[in-house]
Amino acid sequence: MLTSANHPPSPIRTPEELEAELGGNLRTLRLQRNLSQETLAERAGLSLGAIRNLEAGAGSSTSTLAKVLNVLGKGDALANLARVSTIDPYAITREARQRQRAPRKKSQGSPLLRPAQPAKPEPAKPRPTKPRPTK
Repeated sequence: MLTSANHPPSPIRTPEELEAELGGNLRTLRLQRNLSQETLAERAGLSLGAIRNLEAGAGSSTSTLAKVLNVLGKGDALANLARVSTIDPYAITREARQRQRAPRKKSQGSPLLRPAQPAKPEPAKPRPTKPRPTK
């Protein structure tokens, strides 16, 4: 099942439920563009009944859907629906270079195995002196 990162997987729905949801979404798009069903039908070259059936989820052809999506400015939606991946994972692994380790630093062994060096004492800082009161 295809899901996006922002949406949890939804339960499997019947074709009728999907058609009803799609019809509702198309109706919302049409209204957002301030188009009547009659205007949409005219611009898409379809009958008013075809638009009503599509919005009601009462069955429609992909041709009708494509024409309506084009008029609503969403013509690329169908192309994105069944997009085929152009990434070939096998080609990626064949072309991948073998990972290389970082070069070792030339040291005198592991820091855990070296004898501990005594810490160098910090030089003493002079103390500020307070002036003594005079009598």
